Amino acid sequence: DGILVDKVIAGDEQAIEAKAMRKIVDEYLQTAELPLELIKDIRTAAENSGMVVERQRMENTVAALPHSLKQRVSRRIFLSHFQADIFQGCSESFLVELGTHCHVMSVGKDQPLSTLGEPAEKLITLLAGRLGVINDNGMHIAETSTPGEMVGEMPFIFDLKHVISIISMEDSR
Repeated sequence: DGILVDKVIAGDEQAIEAKAMRKIVDEYLQTAELPLELIKDIRTAAENSGMVVERQRMENTVAALPHSLKQRVSRRIFLSHFQADIFQGCSESFLVELGTHCHVMSVGKDQPLSTLGEPAEKLITLLAGRLGVINDNGMHIAETSTPGEMVGEMPFIFDLKHVISIISMEDSR
């Protein structure tokens, strides 16, 4: 009886995790602004990948999608945003590949995107909204509302820690 109860509990946990993962995938797709064809492909791939193990997050589900699908998403969402000087001279295939490692984040006003002293583990490119830069004295030293503008790219490129903090000044993506 104890083994049967354990199996039922494990099955319930998997069902709950699967439901939660579907909700995460749905929330991601609602904000991703993808064409219906890609949304269907992502939902199908997410369902088929079985990525419900150990309460994995959306990043793991997206990472498990077929590379060709990630390239299509990259070309559709991110390619046009790689206009900064740093990307001039890069081939389209390189930029598409870079885009397969990107994801869109929606953040509310006053939300931190990076904090002074933390490792720069992400390259931040503004799609919409307004971002502010705060120095180590807590002073607001810069802001941008230009779509495609990168913020905090140098520490990311050179694998350094942030010497500034980056916050959203309004709802941003």
